Amino acid sequence: MPSLTLPECAHYIPPPETKEDLEFADLPIIDLSKAHTPEGRAELYPQLRDALCTHGFIYAINHGYTQAQRDRIFDIAGVPFNDVSPDEKKEYTADVEKVGYYAGYKPRQFWKVDTENQVLDQIEHYAINLDIAKRPHPTAVRPFLPEIDDFTRHNHFNILHPILRLIALSLELPEETLVEKHNFDRTGETSVRFMKYYRRSNDDEEKSKNVWLKGHTDIGSITILWSQPIGGLQIMAPDGKWKWVRHIDNGLVRP
Repeated sequence: MPSLTLPECAHYIPPPETKEDLEFADLPIIDLSKAHTPEGRAELYPQLRDALCTHGFIYAINHGYTQAQRDRIFDIAGVPFNDVSPDEKKEYTADVEKVGYYAGYKPRQFWKVDTENQVLDQIEHYAINLDIAKRPHPTAVRPFLPEIDDFTRHNHFNILHPILRLIALSLELPEETLVEKHNFDRTGETSVRFMKYYRRSNDDEEKSKNVWLKGHTDIGSITILWSQPIGGLQIMAPDGKWKWVRHIDNGLVRP
């Protein structure tokens, strides 16, 4: 009989929500709880279509993952960074330049944030393939793999697939057209990526004009970002200005 006791890890304490008077992007909110019925999808897909054509981003709520589950996965997300030694991290570091994907660790100072001023990034990643058994993991991470697997599958089947059905409807395609292209067993190097941002020097902040990553387009079809209290993410708005993404507790941002 499997144990009902979950493995222990440090509790993640979120930072206070950003209170600065920022210019936020006016992104539509899509209620994914409505995506489970034909009537709900008929209501949602025009909203999604217009949002993606106008902004390229949406907020998503009521995705079926509880606040308690979200809090737990945020706790687990700290394990690869806080409970794995530097030497063991090296064993699981992705050879991005050679193989072209990020499964495993992306160490800090891998990207050039500002080439002219020699500013490097301070972001550490640990990326896990959707098939969590595809590659080995650090010792400290292994007890949490069943929960990471549940999180991965929830994102894929309960968030990604409903969104893909809405996109298909907006393109006047059969509902399952894009879902069939994003089968769980055919996702290649699609991954769950845990990320940790480390403090950087005031000198680097000044040189880079407070930019941590330059504007870019993500690879792949869909990115699901779990909302964070600290304002950091910006998007290019239809008026050509960079605007901030607002925090929605237990909400998602989908570019």
